[in-house]
Amino acid sequence: MGVLDRIGLIACLAVGGVLGVGYALLELRPIDTALFWDAGQSAHYYGTIWSLVNGYVYPPPLAQVAGVLPWPAFVIPWTLLIFASIWYATRWLSAPILIVGAVFWSLGNTPLTSPLMLSTIGNPQAVVAAAVVLGFRHPAAWGFVLLTKIGPGIGLVWFAVRREWRSLAIALGATAVIAAISAPLSIGAWADFVRFALGNYATSSPVPVHAIPVLVRIPMGLALVTWGALTNRSWTVPVAAGWSALALYEWSFSLVWAAAIPLYVASRAESPVRADATDRAPDLAATDQNGVLLPT
Repeated sequence: MGVLDRIGLIACLAVGGVLGVGYALLELRPIDTALFWDAGQSAHYYGTIWSLVNGYVYPPPLAQVAGVLPWPAFVIPWTLLIFASIWYATRWLSAPILIVGAVFWSLGNTPLTSPLMLSTIGNPQAVVAAAVVLGFRHPAAWGFVLLTKIGPGIGLVWFAVRREWRSLAIALGATAVIAAISAPLSIGAWADFVRFALGNYATSSPVPVHAIPVLVRIPMGLALVTWGALTNRSWTVPVAAGWSALALYEWSFSLVWAAAIPLYVASRAESPVRADATDRAPDLAATDQNGVLLPT
């Protein structure tokens, strides 16, 4: 682990720990974290119309996990997980992301503050980014992506195009197992989710979203990840995944895109003869069976 990696890890864990403990002790309620927890405490996770009041929009598992925990036992590990995920997804970029985000945040609302703001309020975008990166080596991690943001799951096309059927089966199988465990825990929750999703397909988002509609972004993401899979460019998967969320809140995708940068830099640093790749890129030197550089 390089120096910047260590600094980023320490910084992310420190920020996540301080915020999580602070939220618990001061009984503060970051918007998204409170939304997930409140949904889990209620008899019905979903409302009728998508609004700031009825704002839980993900499949049931996240609310189910939050629902069995008291507030401190949820907000502390969840906040810590989010900031640990920033480090895992972006590694040596994590400290600069925190610093730049904090500086611009202090100067006012700019696009560069969006990823940091989403992390502090408890949005799972950072965990999605980490799951996309982790999913190269442990495909079961895609279960989190498919059971939260959903749209970034198009990254699984990477496995399909490359005929890595075992990895694809693990990713889909893990998702199915979690859903199967989830279903009997809250009878009717999955039916409610389907009803809510279908009923609010055309409902305007209660918060600002990117102007490019999902029906345009999804084909763009599919094309990019297909090209990446055919040409051994693993960095295309986070880019495609970040761009393909069903509801793209302003510049939220930039955090998932940032996960592509270490993959790209490591792949550029790799020589045609990979014998010394481990020496030059120790944190991102593992490759799959086709020689594509993967994160450790």
